[in-house]
Amino acid sequence: MLKHRSYKQELLDRPDFPENLAREGYAFMAFVNRLFGGVRTVRRFVADEARRVPRGEPLRVLDIGAGVCDIPIAVTRWAGRRGIDVRFTCLEISPYAPAIARARIERAGLADRIRVVQEDVFAHRPERPYHCAIGSMFFHHLTEEQILALVGHVRSFVRWSVLVSDLGRNWPDYIGGWLLTLPLSKGLRHDALLSIERSFKPAELEELLGRLPNVTVEASNAWLLRIKAIVRFAEGETS
Repeated sequence: MLKHRSYKQELLDRPDFPENLAREGYAFMAFVNRLFGGVRTVRRFVADEARRVPRGEPLRVLDIGAGVCDIPIAVTRWAGRRGIDVRFTCLEISPYAPAIARARIERAGLADRIRVVQEDVFAHRPERPYHCAIGSMFFHHLTEEQILALVGHVRSFVRWSVLVSDLGRNWPDYIGGWLLTLPLSKGLRHDALLSIERSFKPAELEELLGRLPNVTVEASNAWLLRIKAIVRFAEGETS
């Protein structure tokens, strides 16, 4: 079952997915991000990229498919305690997540550092480029062709790099996901396990992203239930 990626559609990706289940799903994803490496992976990436920013300039990060912005909130708080100035623009196409995200950002007092935009990433045309981009538990929703098109699109306004942080497609992660999702409703449990089936192995991500011209790619296991790949662009390509 896990030898090859599944391409079955997750319920959450359907336009008629009910709001109450979406809210439950976002809460579960925030839990997984907090305890199983989602926040940690982005923190390390942001810390590395921030070292490249000229003094006095904030690190500008695009978060693609940001959900309810649990990771940008956690990373911005962490960065603030360490004197790292980071500014997130969070893209989310869901009809439910942006309102939840904005309320969470307001409560955290971070409205000046995290901006939410309800927009498809392929329609996004920022006024100024970002230093880097991230996608957390987002890329497994896409086909290989869509992934290549997406990275090709964002490299026109992302200067340095893209972090892909996603679920690992292997039996230990699947069994762990099966146990973690026992308390969830049937539909969310279906989606959580299907997310693992739709996800990647590090070598697959490295091979796929390496098809892009003028990039370097590093992919690896990152933490429990998590893999990562970092795509770095050749200098001077951003328009």
